[in-house]
Amino acid sequence: MHILVVPSWYPANGDDISVSFIREQAHALVRYGGHQVGVVFPQLSPRFSLDGISGLRGIEAYQDDGVSTYRSTVLNWFRRIPYLGAEIWIREGMRLFSKYMQENGRPDIIHAHVMFYGGLLAQRISDKYSIPFVITEHNSGYARGFVKPWQLALGAKAIKSASARIAVGEKFADLLDRVYKLPSGSWKFIPNMVSKRFFEPSINVSQNSTNYEFYFCTICTLNSNKGVDILIKAFTQSFLNQKRVRLVIGGEGPDRLALERLAESTGVSGQVSFLGKLSREQVVNVIASSDAFVLSSHYETFGIVLVEALALGKPVVATRCGGPESIVRPSDGLLAEKDNITSLANAMKMLFSLKSEFNAEQIRASCLSRYSAPVVIKQLTTLYDQIKLRAESSTVGINK
Repeated sequence: MHILVVPSWYPANGDDISVSFIREQAHALVRYGGHQVGVVFPQLSPRFSLDGISGLRGIEAYQDDGVSTYRSTVLNWFRRIPYLGAEIWIREGMRLFSKYMQENGRPDIIHAHVMFYGGLLAQRISDKYSIPFVITEHNSGYARGFVKPWQLALGAKAIKSASARIAVGEKFADLLDRVYKLPSGSWKFIPNMVSKRFFEPSINVSQNSTNYEFYFCTICTLNSNKGVDILIKAFTQSFLNQKRVRLVIGGEGPDRLALERLAESTGVSGQVSFLGKLSREQVVNVIASSDAFVLSSHYETFGIVLVEALALGKPVVATRCGGPESIVRPSDGLLAEKDNITSLANAMKMLFSLKSEFNAEQIRASCLSRYSAPVVIKQLTTLYDQIKLRAESSTVGINK
């Protein structure tokens, strides 16, 4: 089957770990599903530059490990005006799609990731070429109040036209039903998959490789949603002056300096390390050499790094922030209340005291059975087959 992926966000290359799960899913559709897969990604630039003017740099088309990728950058002249920025993005996407189809043929299905604006572009392509489309939503902005009413109005139209709607979390699916005023169950839960790199048998998942008694880690963008300030305070409450218990924080972001100052002021700076921005390989190595992973977010639609930790056999502590509730089982770790320092501190302390009761291989096997690429791609392929069959049946009915 020929699948065209239309993402709202897409990594710059293989070393870019931001939203890397979308690129990895596209590659897995080729590797495990045997599909022909392409990607069309127009990117808006907020500033004037040669790279930001469509036509000066042109369309960049290349093969990315079997995935035909078409991307370009276009200047958003009207970023402060609702609708116009979206229209610029969609029109550039249509230009990319036209070139893609000329060179690769007509897709059977369009798979959009995130409504704004990939879902809207998928709808536009579908309306013009009668190609069915699917939307997978990842955007935490629905729960955090960042999605504007005018965006919801546009999104509602696309949702009605979509052949299937996918949410990456069970609670997130329920939220989207409420936001768009749809019947319960209108969004199908299919999780994000974990890169095969995290399941490689060469990785030792049994214990850490540090000299410390216990090594907590977290990896995230250091912004207000990730709750790293609460994590540092919870760590302080439970492990202050326990020098052989450490907290390692990977990632970069606008709150880094304030978080470093917080660790200093709470007296745990000697126990807390900030690693900065990490490559994909460094993420694997940091988690693999830890004893446990902590996710302290205020809201997550899924929590891919949480699942990556489970894939490496690490027990986890996560806040009840949307995604983790459908991920963390009792054998995987513990859940804490979000925005609650004491609850998170108690969960971390309990996991530390029960560390010998968590089985790394059992955690890893459970994760593999739920989130490995073959498992997720099988779910997607089944859905694609159903949509294609319905589309073909509809065409036959019209021709009769």
